Amino acid sequence: MHNIKLPIYNTLSLNIDPKNITKAPISEINGIKVALLGRIDVTKQTEDIPIVRDNGAQIIYATVDIENKLESILSTYLFGPVLDVLEQRDFFVNELLQSSHLGFSAKKAIVQKLINKYNLLEGKQKNILESNLKKILDWRNAFAHGNIGNDSRDGCLIKYFSGSPKVQKLDDEFWAEIEKCFVDTDKILKEILEKVHKLYFNEKT
Repeated sequence: MHNIKLPIYNTLSLNIDPKNITKAPISEINGIKVALLGRIDVTKQTEDIPIVRDNGAQIIYATVDIENKLESILSTYLFGPVLDVLEQRDFFVNELLQSSHLGFSAKKAIVQKLINKYNLLEGKQKNILESNLKKILDWRNAFAHGNIGNDSRDGCLIKYFSGSPKVQKLDDEFWAEIEKCFVDTDKILKEILEKVHKLYFNEKT
């Protein structure tokens, strides 16, 4: 097993205050006059990007796990917990839940209908789950489709589209928010799954 290295390009941006270049030495290169602003240490700008990419990969994988839990809640509600091979459940999971016909947003909406129908969560927890699932989906889309870069003033950023163009600063505060959101969401979904287990067996007796 070895680490693969694929062609991934980094976007670096430099903020220049025009007031600071008025006295910059002017040189001519290939007939073009330029202001020499000194050297730029690119290493400092790029050293955090591998960490950002690793964190982004974890967000995508963790979102897949959250989606799997949504699928488990739905399949358990209809067919009960996985105790043995059940052809109908396997067909439902493979041909519908895990197909392109039913995305994350649709599964989220159906699970929320179950929560409301059977009062599986209290009001506060229900609101937290709804908000967290929306954030998780936005983050997944941002790191799957957005552009990671480094700004000389603001550090690592991700630019993405979610209703409108957005820019998110990737600092420790942001990563802490993500960690808490995923941990809390995972815990709530596990609680829902346990309740759906009981619900299934109660309706069968």
